[in-house]
Formats: sequence, structure tokens, C-alpha cells
Amino acid sequence: MHPLQNADVLSRVLALLGMEHWPAAAQVCHGWHSASVAKALEFRILQPEPLLPGVPIGGAAVVGVVALPDGTLCSSDTLCHQLLVTAAVTTATVHDAKADTVAAAHTAAAHAAGAGRGAASSAAVLPRRLGRQGHQPGELERPTGLVCDAQGERLFIVERDAGRVQSWRLGSGTPLAQSGRWLRRLTLTLALTLTFFVADTGNDRVVRLRASDLAFEMSFGRHGSGRAEFDGPCGVASDGVEVVVISDLCNHRLQVFDLEGGLLRVIGACGATPGRFRGPWGVAIRGGYLYVAEMASCRLQVLTWPACELRQLLPLPAASPMGLRGVAVGADGTVYVADLRGRRILALAPVGARTLPAAEQVPVVAR
Repeated sequence: MHPLQNADVLSRVLALLGMEHWPAAAQVCHGWHSASVAKALEFRILQPEPLLPGVPIGGAAVVGVVALPDGTLCSSDTLCHQLLVTAAVTTATVHDAKADTVAAAHTAAAHAAGAGRGAASSAAVLPRRLGRQGHQPGELERPTGLVCDAQGERLFIVERDAGRVQSWRLGSGTPLAQSGRWLRRLTLTLALTLTFFVADTGNDRVVRLRASDLAFEMSFGRHGSGRAEFDGPCGVASDGVEVVVISDLCNHRLQVFDLEGGLLRVIGACGATPGRFRGPWGVAIRGGYLYVAEMASCRLQVLTWPACELRQLLPLPAASPMGLRGVAVGADGTVYVADLRGRRILALAPVGARTLPAAEQVPVVAR
């Protein structure tokens, strides 16, 4: 049988069995493996545009994004040296087009009624900007990575140009602590209960800080392409218990470490086929899934965690070329991806859910 005929058969079978059987199908037929992405799109195994209406941020150059406990989003506007707090996108599963129309009408009516009563809403008070350019506590110099602690009390901010990390009190924005200025080209971060990890991109290492006062504790990694070596570490994620996942941008892979910097495993390699990466940047772990945003491929891969079996591959043709950066997952499973060059935040429906109608979103524009 011709390889492309095999590709047709396997793609149809995979559409029935589910995405988790992708690796096994790739081993059965090399012809299908080479044409897998195109065939998966053709048979709707992959959805090329799983986007909710994005989060308008008024042209902010966003690198990092985090979903806050109060349901809002906080992103880092690296060019304006500020943080931007916006209303998050609301998500729910939509069952049919008729339900979409009814929901849109009800939502529009509710918004009109609320405006008539003069009711205060999140759209009325958001977005808001925090910080200004400067090197003093509470001021920012090219903020990139963001993360809040497990208790929802502190926001940790990584500043690329300042080479430091700050912690602010959520809500008030009061500065609490800052690290020394000995880091280079910082990108994304991760906060655990007692420790805090940051990708020190310019030095090709990962640094662990004490969360309470951001004092240096240890670092691991060095420049290279071998195991436990980095060439542009960018994203940091954790299961919240015992491991840290680092996206190794120019080595096109993920590396998993324990909290003491011991290498546990390497995930993926360079390539465009599912399960491989091209420029992985943002990573996040939530709800049993590992999310990986690929800068070079303009797509999001969703793997099961900790098994790391491919669950979904989501091409994002609406994203700007080489623009994808940080990833965050809201409490309802909505996935947010920072699109730096597109000056926006992309919002994707939770794994397994259909896209919401635009009327169910709360559009906001930064001022």
C-alpha cells in the first residue's frame, strides 16, 4: 500500500482512538509520520485555531503572564517597564451553535443592564498598570517573568535589564524584597513554598533563591548541549512537589530536575513532528498536563504529566512568527499564551473543550 494511503487509514483510526495513540501510530507507518501534521489537520484530529477571543492589552509587549487567585491576569509589559492587570477570559464548554447564539444574546443583555444600573464590574476597573521605569524597589527595568506564590499573597517579578528579582504584595503592589543584581537576561520564573527558581538565560543556568527574602541558595547548569547543560534556558515549571521542568530554547528540548538540581530526564528533541520541539519557551504544569509553547513552530503542545504522552498539538496560525513566550493556566483550565510580537495574549479553551463565542468574553483595552 502506498505510504500516503497508509496515512489516510491511520489518520482516520487515530481520529477515533484519540490523540494519546499518536506515538504508536507514528511507529507503524513512516509515511504517515512524515505527513502526520497535515493529515491530522485534514481529518480534524488537530484544530488549527482553538483560540478564544484574545485578551486585548492595548499593544503591550508581553513576555510573561500569570493567572492570579482573584481571577484576573497579570502580564509583564517589557517595553513600558510596567505590569498590566486585565480581566481574564471566562470559559465554558459550548455544545451547539444555537446555545452559542442564546448565550451571546443573554450576555449582551446582561452587560447592557449592568451598564444601565451603573454597576461596577471588572471591565470598569481593569486593566490597570503597576510600576514605572527605574531601579528602586517598586520600579521596573524590562520585566519579563511573573509568578505568584502558592498562598496567593506575593507576586515575583523578574527584570531582564536590572538582572534582579522582586517580590510585591498582591493587590497593593507594595515591594517586599529583591535579589542582588548578578543575573543576566532573566526570563521566566517559578515559586514554590520555600524556594524560588529563575531561568538565568544569559548565564545558561537555573538559580534557586529563598522565597522569603530572595537570597541566593544555589545554581545548576552550564552552557552546552549535553545532559544538564543549557543553551538559552527560558521557561520554568513545576508539579509543586518535587521536580522542576526547564525549557532549553536553543537545544529544542525540556529537562526535568529535582529541587536540588539533579537531572531526572530529558524530554523531546529538535523537530517539527509531534512530540519534538522547535524553540520551546513557555512551560506550565496544571491539572495533570504539561503545556509547552514553541516560539519557532508557533504552536502549543499538551502532554500528560508525569507520563509525558502527547495529548494535543495545537497549531496557532493566528500567532505572530517567533512571538510565543510565557504560558499560564487559569483555575478553569483556560490556557493563556503571551504573544510578544503580536502585542497580545492568546486565550485557548481548556483541554477537551470547544471554543467559546466572543460575546462570553470581557474585552478590555489598556490605557
